Amino acid sequence: MTKPLIYAATSIVLFLLSILAESSQSESMTKVTGILIPLYTYPGTTWDTVVAAKNAHPSVPVAAVINPHNGPGNVTDTNYVSGIQKLQSSGVVVMGYVYTNYTARDPSLVINDIDSYKSRYPQINGIFFDEMSNVVGNEGYYWNLSNYAKSVGFTLTVGNAGADIPPSYVGKVDNILIYDNSNIPSLNYLGGWHIAYDKSNFSSVSYGVGALDQAYVKNAANYVGYIYISNGSLPNPWDTLPPYFDGLVSSVGDASSVSIRSSDLASAPISGLWNEIYSNNVLVRNGLTPTQHWLVSDLPYLVCAADYQNYVFDHWENMYDNRCATITPVQNMTFTAYYKVYSTLNLRSVDLNGTSISGIWVEIYSNGTKITSGFTPQPYQLSSDSQYLVCVSDYQNYFFDHWDDQTVNRCRIINIVGPNMTVIAHYRN
Repeated sequence: MTKPLIYAATSIVLFLLSILAESSQSESMTKVTGILIPLYTYPGTTWDTVVAAKNAHPSVPVAAVINPHNGPGNVTDTNYVSGIQKLQSSGVVVMGYVYTNYTARDPSLVINDIDSYKSRYPQINGIFFDEMSNVVGNEGYYWNLSNYAKSVGFTLTVGNAGADIPPSYVGKVDNILIYDNSNIPSLNYLGGWHIAYDKSNFSSVSYGVGALDQAYVKNAANYVGYIYISNGSLPNPWDTLPPYFDGLVSSVGDASSVSIRSSDLASAPISGLWNEIYSNNVLVRNGLTPTQHWLVSDLPYLVCAADYQNYVFDHWENMYDNRCATITPVQNMTFTAYYKVYSTLNLRSVDLNGTSISGIWVEIYSNGTKITSGFTPQPYQLSSDSQYLVCVSDYQNYFFDHWDDQTVNRCRIINIVGPNMTVIAHYRN
């Protein structure tokens, strides 16, 4: 984000939605995507508009980055003190701006700025590190600064890389701005590898956007903890709020908890089955059952269930039998996939000395209907906890004698139990 007037380029970001915790000190721990505002104006009517928007939409997290003088400045400004108090009284999280010049700035100077914010504006919540590097090897610079800011009492640290980062940067500060540019990033850009991490790790800020696309904002809320969009233009896109500011705040939507479960056809829980959730054909979340995802309320999602080993998808709880089903969460919900559980029945044939024989014909029946057939030795995938009739035939000079359970009828009832069973037919010749 560009700094106002006398300042050079800058940025903005924030931290939200951490894997499930809520804090009045830092709204970065909520499940709802929030609005991050580069509040690079002097306290006055613009700040009052932010307060009014937060009061009008109390459930939407709002954060603001203040920048008294390309950092904390040299003296305490009483207008900033009272302005910060008004913001925080309405529930806005406030961060102080410092620049890092992509690690070229001496860390001791950045620490001096952190200390100055603590002494001059001690009530602010966190520190915003602008001009953050995204080069592998520079992670420690920000890790150390973030730890220092936390050690003096700040609860939130944000870095503005302004572009995509290597995954090694995740967690070095609480949240990283992965987009700070004109126009809006694509949903594919915001998704991608980032979905392997909680969305609270990322934020996006755009300028030069003439009209607000509320549907875009709602969909982007799947991927970032905070978002901001403005119609401002360079050299200072942050000198005013966009005319659609209130619409932006109201667009992010609520969050609903969606728990994905899996069970067998007898409703016994199954763990460890993969599921994926898509929105607008872009992957939003994935994981192994049982799993809980926080999704934007009133948005349609496609939930897809995968097979694994002897577990084969059968239907969703609404009896829909396509493994990808559409849901639109309006409140917290649980959605269960039901699976057929298959066992492997290994059929072998041997002579009376235990020597293997190949090529004996086998037929398997369920409820009087032949369901499969083949030659020994061969494995068959059959439903667990089910009963089958297994029949073997003679071949040339091999004549059926008995089964391994000593029964002598060439058709034997088998009750499938467990993931694997082996049944042996013994032949004389």
